[in-house]
Formats: sequence, C-alpha cells, structure tokens
Amino acid sequence: MRWQRLLFIGIVLAAAIIGANWRLKDIVHPKAESIRKSVRYDEATGRINILVVGEDDTGDSHRADSIAIAMLDIEGKKVKLLSLPRDTRIDIPGRGWNKLGHAYSYGGIDLLKRTLVNYLGLPIHYYVVVGYDSFPKLVDLLGGVEIEVETRMRYVDRAGGLYIDIPPGRHLMNGDMALKYVRFRHDAMGDLGRIQRQHKFITALLKRMTDPQILPRLGELTKEMASMVKTDLSPSQALQVGLYFKDLSLDNIDISTLPGKPALISGVSYWLGDISQISAFLSGEIPSEAKVSFINQEGTRGTANASTSTPEGNQVLSKEKVESIKGPIAVLNGDGSKGLSAKIAQELHRLGIEVAYRGNARHFDYRYSNIIYPSKGAESKEEAQILAELLGIPKNLVRPSEAAAHVTIIVGHDYEKLLSRLRNLKIAP
Repeated sequence: MRWQRLLFIGIVLAAAIIGANWRLKDIVHPKAESIRKSVRYDEATGRINILVVGEDDTGDSHRADSIAIAMLDIEGKKVKLLSLPRDTRIDIPGRGWNKLGHAYSYGGIDLLKRTLVNYLGLPIHYYVVVGYDSFPKLVDLLGGVEIEVETRMRYVDRAGGLYIDIPPGRHLMNGDMALKYVRFRHDAMGDLGRIQRQHKFITALLKRMTDPQILPRLGELTKEMASMVKTDLSPSQALQVGLYFKDLSLDNIDISTLPGKPALISGVSYWLGDISQISAFLSGEIPSEAKVSFINQEGTRGTANASTSTPEGNQVLSKEKVESIKGPIAVLNGDGSKGLSAKIAQELHRLGIEVAYRGNARHFDYRYSNIIYPSKGAESKEEAQILAELLGIPKNLVRPSEAAAHVTIIVGHDYEKLLSRLRNLKIAP
C-alpha cells in the first residue's frame, strides 16, 4: 500500500530526468505558485489529494488489493499518506454498507473516489492505479531492496499458484520476493500486519531510489513505470509535481493507517474506522492538547485524548447566535451509554435549539464528538460551524456527508465534556 506512493513519486522523479528532452522549460524549476496554477488542489488546506490504488488482476475482474490517500502539501513540501484497510466498513453510494474494497469492484475508480470523499470529507483531485504484475520489474530494475524480516512468512495456495516462504533475517529482496513480502497477510494480524510491512518496505524503497548509484538509471525506470500506472494526471502535471517534490526528505513524510478496531457484524469481519481521529489527522488542525494514536506493531492503539475547551464557569451566549441555528438538528449516540442522545437533546432544547431526531449512530466507537452536515447547502455548513463553536467541538471534526439529512451531532466518548459545557451555557436576554 505504501509502495504505491513510492511508485507515484518514483514516476515523477524519473520524469524529471528526461524533462529537458521534453523542453518543458516553464516547469523545470516549478515554484509553489506555478504548481497551484497547473493542478487541482484544495484551497482550504493547500494540498493535492491523490487516491492511490494497488490493483490485483484476477483474470475475470480487477480488485483494489490496497488503498491509500496521498496528501501533498504544496507550501510546506510535506506528504501525508493514509492507508485504508480494504475491509473497512463503509457506506458505498447505491450499494449500502459493505467493505471498502468492494467499491472498486462495483464501480471502478469513480465509485471508489465517491465513497472515500463521503467517508473522509475531503476532496480527491487525482488518482494513480498501480498493477501488481509490474511491481517486481521495478524492484529488479533497482537491483533489489534490503529488508529485515522479523519472523518466518509462510503461506501456500496451490489452487491460486501462490507459494510464500521467507525466512527471518536480512534479505536483499528481488522483485518476486518483494511482491510476496508486501502482499503477505496470513499471520495473526492479517491485513494490519500487511500494511505495517508495506510501510516498512516503502521506506526502504524510497531510500534505495535516492541512492547515488540509482539516480543515473531513472531514465530507464521511467519507461517501465509509465506502463505500470493508470492516472488522470497529465504527463506535464506529473513532471511538474515530481520536480517540485523531488527533494522531499523522509522526515517530511507522515505515514499512518486508518485508526479503528476489528469487528464481526452478521458473521462478516470488518475494520471499523474511527472517523473522529482520522478527521483530525487529515485536517492537520489537531488541538495542542490532543494526541491521535494509530496502529502500532502489536495492532493496538495507544491512549488518545482531545481538547474541547470545557469552561470552568458559566458562559453566556448571545440570543442572536443561538437563533442563527434555524434548521432542526439530529443527535446520535456514538458512545453507547444509555440515554445519551436524550440527555444532549434535552440541554439543546433548553437553549432553544430544535432537535428533530435522536437515536444511535452506526457504531459506538466515536472517540471524539463530531458534527456532520448535508453536502449541499451553505446554510447547513454555517449552522454546523456555529453549533461546533457552541459545543466546543474543534473545526476539524466538522465535515459534510451525503448521508446527513440534517446538521447532526454524533456524541462520542468525550460526552461528559459536552454535557458539562452545555449545562454551563446561558443565553443573554
């Protein structure tokens, strides 16, 4: 999964070598302003968001074997990469709740993009699809990649013709062994263990590609890479972005996995993502007191806490601000505590805010309270932002959703802070 981002960066790095032959003088030494003029990006964050998919061709169909979002910060010259387990439980437009990987099988890259835009609440500007069949060739062109294997990796699928047996120790992996290493998922950690190994591999591969002995051969690599990917980035855009980020250091690359937990629902195993945590990570606006933890090597999460600026004493709000929330809102229990949505709704009613619906969220693993609002309509967005201000919910935990009929509060595990704040709010006459 991480190796896809490497392939994308590798492509544009290699393209930089042959850029002079294309005589693209206006993009050989790109500045931030020229990047913003030539590519689509999020004006609110200054980032180019790219969906990266590792595609497995099974003969009859193509499936997304690995999925990630690469976020390129134009001004800061930094990259965030978020891996999303393909078993993530998600609402696929027109298909209902299912595994994330199925979105690609149902409707290709377009449906996968729509699904993730709704889920993450951020725009996706471009995509890059990498085929597994070409991956070994890239590794072999580099002369292999050195990796330390912690434990024996063994799996046999005679029907599928797959044989994996990699002993522990340090290996200079050729293409065939490298592909088996990044695809192996048959240990106690399953897909999460595979994602961690892909993180490790992509770091080693990036280090290899910046080796002085490899750089002169990037022209040769470019030809092979061009046949590896499908993308809606034009050659000139890829070249320009690659030249701009070509000096990116590993210190400016943040690689993470969708936080959450495994669950068995109606006999089907899923990964339940914690949207509150990941919204904070994606926005880059995590409060100074907040700490967002992600999957560690044991597959567990460390502690995390969020700041909601709970008042010490009574706070007085203007009647005008409260009345600006004109539409009815919904309150969903995302913690699981009995009667929680009713308690929040009661406090909102006291303040003069109409609650049209209260009930339970899709799951009870919302670490932080957050607010969603209908994707269409500027008024809903404004009301959601005002409500977040009243409740002390950080701006990065307010997002649009096609599933929202009203501005909706999803109450998380921090509900005590929310209740305390509401009970201390007073309305000025």
